[in-house]
Amino acid sequence: MMKIILYTILSILILTSCNQTDELDGIWIVAYKDFEDHKSEPIYQKTLFEFDGNLVYTITIGDLSTGDLNTVNIDTANYSFNNSILQIGNEKLPITYSQNSIIIDVNNNSKTVLKRINSYLNNVTINENTFKGSYFISSKNYNDSIDFINDSTLIFTGEYNLNYPTRKWNIINYGGFKFFNIQNEFFPLLIFKSQTDKKTLLEYPFDKDIEFGLTKTTGNSLSSKFIGVWKEFENSYPKPPPPPNLTNKDLLYSIEILKDSINIKKNGQTKTYKWDLTSDGKRIYFIDNIFKTEGSWKIKSVTDSILTVRMVSYSGSQEEIIKFKKEDNSR
Repeated sequence: MMKIILYTILSILILTSCNQTDELDGIWIVAYKDFEDHKSEPIYQKTLFEFDGNLVYTITIGDLSTGDLNTVNIDTANYSFNNSILQIGNEKLPITYSQNSIIIDVNNNSKTVLKRINSYLNNVTINENTFKGSYFISSKNYNDSIDFINDSTLIFTGEYNLNYPTRKWNIINYGGFKFFNIQNEFFPLLIFKSQTDKKTLLEYPFDKDIEFGLTKTTGNSLSSKFIGVWKEFENSYPKPPPPPNLTNKDLLYSIEILKDSINIKKNGQTKTYKWDLTSDGKRIYFIDNIFKTEGSWKIKSVTDSILTVRMVSYSGSQEEIIKFKKEDNSR
């Protein structure tokens, strides 16, 4: 009788140990930090954990230490989970576990929270070729607009990311899930939820799931309206005295916009670029220079005779709101 009881207890312990490991199986995202004052903040390093049997895969998207936001690294280690201790390799982490969250408590002031990615987000069908042109991106506390210039580059056209609007982007497929990755350390990794002809829904597992919507937009993007010769007549940034070989007039912008190129004259020098307009008509950009500070201009307003743009120069430290008047003979 005693042998039967001992065998039963041993069997329960073995099954419990196995179940504790098995119940972590799945893919988790490092979602946010929870602080003692009950404030939560997102974690900007994009990291996934996949628990599978006795192995855990750590998927790190982008490397903030080097600035290479395109790289994806996958590390593999053995793990065990017993008595609220998660051991990965030789590291032991005290955790609080529930079905949908793992709270890692290794800091007296904050806790790191992992959220399980819901299985219903698995194998969502997405047409990647639809991401062309301009979209309105929105959530409960965030609204902006972006333009997909091509299959790897997008530009923010709204009121955020004004100084550095251009980013690389890609779609990451892992474990049956699809992730929308804007290669910006302050933009979260979003999970595709659904897609229709009119709208794409994405999800970010924060303390409560946050839904983002991508809606196709159109705007007055008639590039012909910009073609002509424009002269600066007002600038928000004070100009320094001209060098000895130049006049005050030489410090003013003079731009000639042709169908496929733009000539920008200032300080006695002329630069020529290819130019284009975002589909929503909110930014002029220069594709060969697009990742540089001067790679695009935010359009504040445009009429038949007045063009107002926001330019940024000197590594994003100098903002200029410039008004141009169209020359009569260029209309």
